[in-house]
Amino acid sequence: MRNVYSFKGEILTIPAKMRRKIDREVVIIGFRRECIFIYPQNKWARLKEKLEEELSSFKKGVELRQFKRAMFSQVWKVSLNRQGRISIPSQLRKHNCLRGSKIIITYNWQRDRIEIRNTK
Repeated sequence: MRNVYSFKGEILTIPAKMRRKIDREVVIIGFRRECIFIYPQNKWARLKEKLEEELSSFKKGVELRQFKRAMFSQVWKVSLNRQGRISIPSQLRKHNCLRGSKIIITYNWQRDRIEIRNTK
């Protein structure tokens, strides 16, 4: 499922077909500058737990804390309103994927997440 939408500013409307696949409570993640991910909160909780286990197996001490800080500092919990809109945090609005007037919103079935990219 892939759609091109207009994006102006800070409010993003999640397409109705995709809204049915996620909860009202979601997590927005901006790990990468070219893409933003939106996960249902329960899916993110499981994924975060798995990531923390894997990280602790190959990084230790200060290195682990620094990596986790960098990784999890780009995560925000938000709620969809009745029209399926979310407010994009100001830190994420600077990402390349939200620059310009058109964005691509895709539902990734295998990873159970919404992906937002720029059309360029």
